[in-house]
Amino acid sequence: MKSTLCMIIVLASVFLSACVSNRPSHTAVPWSDLVNSVSPKTGIVKRALCVGMENSKEAGRCPGADVDAKIGMMLANQMGFSTLLLENERATYSAVMTALNAMVDGAQAGSTLFLFWSGHGGQMQDLNGDEIDGMDECLYPWDNYLLDDELANVFERVPAGVRVFFICDTCHSSTMARQKLISPVVVSRSFKASLLLFAGCSEGKVSFGSSAGGYFTTALVDSWREGITYEQWFDAAVKAMPKRPGQIQHPQITSYGNTSWINQPALK
Repeated sequence: MKSTLCMIIVLASVFLSACVSNRPSHTAVPWSDLVNSVSPKTGIVKRALCVGMENSKEAGRCPGADVDAKIGMMLANQMGFSTLLLENERATYSAVMTALNAMVDGAQAGSTLFLFWSGHGGQMQDLNGDEIDGMDECLYPWDNYLLDDELANVFERVPAGVRVFFICDTCHSSTMARQKLISPVVVSRSFKASLLLFAGCSEGKVSFGSSAGGYFTTALVDSWREGITYEQWFDAAVKAMPKRPGQIQHPQITSYGNTSWINQPALK
């Protein structure tokens, strides 16, 4: 039986998808205030950054990504996270990088950082030789691209003892977060925190969805119940994925560091 939270999220998803073409514009808020809402203090914190790129000047439209991000935000809020939502033109490259670094700043051991991203994902030529296949993976903010190398730079700043949980519902998503240890090129890294990635599909593959949301995010919502472990949640979502001819995707789970917390209640 689904929890009350799950039912609220599902109803919100239906409402938001129905209103997607008529939603109100965002109220302008000073960026300093937004950053402060994510990074108010030093200590043990729970912070979430939810990015929904239903439209990107760089990569075009991705219907349903904004619905996904709002659902991610609702879930994070319900679980006690300080949450920042960035969508479309507000999710510039600069704004996203500022928010990512603010999310990390001051977080001490025992903290949990939650990054949710829905939108387009892509690949481009690797220029520093650290990819076996010669291609970097990237996400698309409003006005630019964000390389997996740049995400790795941010994750490298996370202190030891901090949990990083990343849901990425995009194409090419399984290696968006990587410690760069599989390449023949030696890259000096000091990745101290532990990171768990739920990816919508494998590298080089496509994630599907509709104006009601990404199929992977929707499956996660349908599978959610408070107290479910991360591993149980991922496994249940994979089983709940729709089977549509020509639109089969295989979500991936990746971890770095000591992620024994995969068997603990999710988002606690």
